Amino acid sequence: KRFYKHKGVDWYRTTGAFINMLLSMKNDFGGSTITQQLIKNLTKQDDITVQRKLLEIFQALEFEKSYDKEEIMEWYLNIVYFG
Repeated sequence: KRFYKHKGVDWYRTTGAFINMLLSMKNDFGGSTITQQLIKNLTKQDDITVQRKLLEIFQALEFEKSYDKEEIMEWYLNIVYFG
């Protein structure tokens, strides 16, 4: 929905997910962007830690400096498992 409006991290959704996590003590809001999900799948990192999420945010910001949205979407559609 907001894929073309951010540069790797959707700060609005990330902030919402963080607040939701603090209030409910659950991590099921889904604040990751397509770029972040792609990086998570490329690096095979699925642990739920603040350190991994911060690294993923940094990597997404750097990733979008090197690749355009069409390339990112193509990789995402070819790599991510849809069930």
